[in-house]
Amino acid sequence: MLSCFSPDIASSLNISAFNLGVAIGSYAGGKAVGSAALGLPATPWLGALIVLLGGVLTVYSYRANKGK
Repeated sequence: MLSCFSPDIASSLNISAFNLGVAIGSYAGGKAVGSAALGLPATPWLGALIVLLGGVLTVYSYRANKGK
């Protein structure tokens, strides 16, 4: 019974994760711009760090599910 709703649940979780990523990136960028130590020039580096973190999580997820 629950398996017939799994595509809907997966889709909603995907959208929720995307929105969470946008919120975290916006918050981190706002904090970097508002910081006296970092300022506006730090935002590309912060974006690159977030992309790197996403890549690491993708590789980890791939390796964790490889044997299944």
